[in-house]
Amino acid sequence: MPPLRQKTIALDTETTGVDWAHGAMPFLVTTCQEDGSQSFWEWEVDPVTRVPNIPQEDIEDIRLLIESASILVGQNSRFDAKALSKLR
Repeated sequence: MPPLRQKTIALDTETTGVDWAHGAMPFLVTTCQEDGSQSFWEWEVDPVTRVPNIPQEDIEDIRLLIESASILVGQNSRFDAKALSKLR
């Protein structure tokens, strides 16, 4: 049997701030796969409320991509995980 191939994905988020208790939310998620293919999801942010308009189907696409990875690479993974937890 051939060895199982692992899928590595690099992921990064950009947010409206760093204070989760006061409404910081992601407005951009980027990924890059081993083959060099890149994906991104970027959402408009209401300038008054600072809340991004995030379509539910984008959240599902991001979730499925993350679940398909054997290895997930990040530069500040704890921050990105907290940002992604805000996507509901």
